[in-house]
Amino acid sequence: MTVAPTWSSAIGTLRDACARGRTDATEEQIVTDLAVRRNAFDAIVAAIRAIPDHERFLSTFSFADIQGAAGDDTVVYLSARPGV
Repeated sequence: MTVAPTWSSAIGTLRDACARGRTDATEEQIVTDLAVRRNAFDAIVAAIRAIPDHERFLSTFSFADIQGAAGDDTVVYLSARPGV
């Protein structure tokens, strides 16, 4: 399966939408640009999820998922956000 054309197209759309950032935009233009960016991002994630063994890319995991993956090992979460 080849996802490169879809991925490449979505990345180009996202890059173009980000390049259009401007300070004189109306609220409607900003909302439209954000929707274009979100759709492009979603297309990129979908392309990655289409790759075998990447079906859960950027998905959330339940405690049971994490516990099952850890088995008898210890799991430590680190937060990179300030104040957390």
